[in-house]
Amino acid sequence: MPALDATSIADGALAFIRFFKFQNKTRGSLAIIGAALALYYLKRRLQSNKSNLKDLEKEADLFVKKGPSKPKGAVDKNFLKKLLKFLRIAIPGWKSRETGYILGLSIALVVRTILSIRLAEVNGGVVHGIIQRNKDKFVQGLFTILLYAVPSSIINSLLEYLMVMIALFFRENLTKHYHERYINDKFFYQICNLDDRIMNPDQRLTVDIQKWAISLSNLYSNFSKPLLDIVLFSKRLYGVVGGYGVALPFCWYAMSAVLLRYISPSFGTLTAIRQKLEGEYRGQHFDILNHSEEIAFYNGGKWEIRRITKTFSNLYEHCIEIIKKQFWMGIFDSMLVKYGSYYGGYLVLGMPVFGPRSKKYLEETKGDKSKIAGDYVRNTSLLINLSKAIGKFIISYKELQNLAGYTTLMDELEIVLNDLKVGKYQRTMINPNLVSERGEYIAADDKLVMDKVPILAPNGDILIKEVSFELNKGMHLMVDGPNGCGKSSVFRIMGELWPLFAGSISKPERQASIFYVPQVPYLPKGSLRDQIIYPDRKIEMTKKRMTDKKLRDILKILTLDYIVEREGGLNTERNWTDVLSGGEKQRMAIARLYYHKPAFAILDECSSAVAVDAEDVIYTEAKRRGITLITVSHRPSLWKHHDFLLQFDGEGGYSFGELDTSKSHNIEYEKQVEHHRSMMTGEPEEEKQE
Repeated sequence: MPALDATSIADGALAFIRFFKFQNKTRGSLAIIGAALALYYLKRRLQSNKSNLKDLEKEADLFVKKGPSKPKGAVDKNFLKKLLKFLRIAIPGWKSRETGYILGLSIALVVRTILSIRLAEVNGGVVHGIIQRNKDKFVQGLFTILLYAVPSSIINSLLEYLMVMIALFFRENLTKHYHERYINDKFFYQICNLDDRIMNPDQRLTVDIQKWAISLSNLYSNFSKPLLDIVLFSKRLYGVVGGYGVALPFCWYAMSAVLLRYISPSFGTLTAIRQKLEGEYRGQHFDILNHSEEIAFYNGGKWEIRRITKTFSNLYEHCIEIIKKQFWMGIFDSMLVKYGSYYGGYLVLGMPVFGPRSKKYLEETKGDKSKIAGDYVRNTSLLINLSKAIGKFIISYKELQNLAGYTTLMDELEIVLNDLKVGKYQRTMINPNLVSERGEYIAADDKLVMDKVPILAPNGDILIKEVSFELNKGMHLMVDGPNGCGKSSVFRIMGELWPLFAGSISKPERQASIFYVPQVPYLPKGSLRDQIIYPDRKIEMTKKRMTDKKLRDILKILTLDYIVEREGGLNTERNWTDVLSGGEKQRMAIARLYYHKPAFAILDECSSAVAVDAEDVIYTEAKRRGITLITVSHRPSLWKHHDFLLQFDGEGGYSFGELDTSKSHNIEYEKQVEHHRSMMTGEPEEEKQE
């Protein structure tokens, strides 16, 4: 059997082409028709279920509702504007560490491409030595490959390291940017309670930022590396096979790119929808954990299963839709990019022997088959790398679409935060006539004044048409009224949590002058000391000339000093929400109030889990520390600690004036004390006569 070389392979290929062309015209025609039908079928498959996609887009709020427009997540001029905006955040300046790492990544990419070209030359020399049976040349080639393996391995690992670090830097910069914007100015409250455009901001601030950073970092490498390879490999290949050999793969991939662009679905939109559905699914799990006790009491497990299963089903079906589209696109990618490159590649590899410059090439090689085979291997390596580079460059358009999807989600968060900054809210059923109106906050050191302030919920519901009252320091106020009448809403507006649509509010300018103590206090993860001084740190506590001994004294007043010994000191860190009982949590919140000693304190059912006779101590000590008390509560036992009453009737009316500490209130107080005593001792309650 004759030996196989480049010439015999080429002769066999040409003979097969002639045979197929002249002897099997019918088969060729059928093959072409079949291919056309397959393309048409695949195109139809890619366009299927379009209505389902639109439904999901509407559900995810990813379409602009006014007029015909491209779906969000598309790669267009608008996307580039958004991307540049976030790039300025991710890359602070030309002298930043991010720029240095990107420059290092670029240099590493150039070095790796140069090493790939040199290895292609070495591979050709090794094959040349094998065919010539030149042992010295063969061993020299192997040794050279071994030498190149060391820097190549270092560069490959360095590239991966740099890309991961750049993605981490991008994530850090964006995270810090949004932490400042999201947590300051009460946006973390307003984004969920006053605005309903973003239902899961935690998803945007954690997962979406991370994926955006990784996508951008990978995109730079996946775009710049193929582009660099195309330039350098084309230049080297041009000197070997001429302009025709270089132009042929470019023409093929250009045709493939046009076709892929035409049939490719909007993966950017699909990605954005998937992230939105992921956020909703994750948010429902968070709701179950956050309200687990209430759900368990109501036996709401079956209802929650139905709700969360429906949400997961929407996510699951959308993922299936994406996978199907990726499957059909994968077929096109393989046909056009992978196997198409084989066909074009062999045509290019045959150029030196059969192309326009074949005569000159054969004269230079003098028919040396070992030289032709060595050049064939070298050209193969160069062409494979060039084809891979062009293919990656084309396919990376899908990665660009994914980045467009993540950028859309980040831009939506940016828009909402900008709107919240200027007091612009979007919420279902909100009264549009109220959005443009705003009341006025006025600085006043020692008083709280509400002047003609309407009490409206964020959705526009009118709770109370207008409220006016003035409270000076030392005027302790009791707020009373049925549930849902607007008691807490008054102080949400006063604390700038809800928008002030009209009127004016005068209050101390310093934020710490008004303190809020809720029924269920917030106990962050940290030390026992942190629970008392929150949101201060230990260094700020020292500046206030507070010591651990003074903190212990506060706890002793509230009979909480035993917790210090029980838990092992003020430095002990626990999940205090689980460690402390309901009464201990509320008294810990009062300890926090004593520590900060504000001018005014809003106590919203803050002693509902505290013994009735212990309330005297809490309120007496607060007044002794110069704190003006504003209490929202249904418990008549607290009336005697206040001087004025703000009472709502539940029908939009209210009254404000001096508190009538009548005998009936004292009788009611005595009844509650006696009831508490009987619960503690087990003795029957004594009959009381008016």
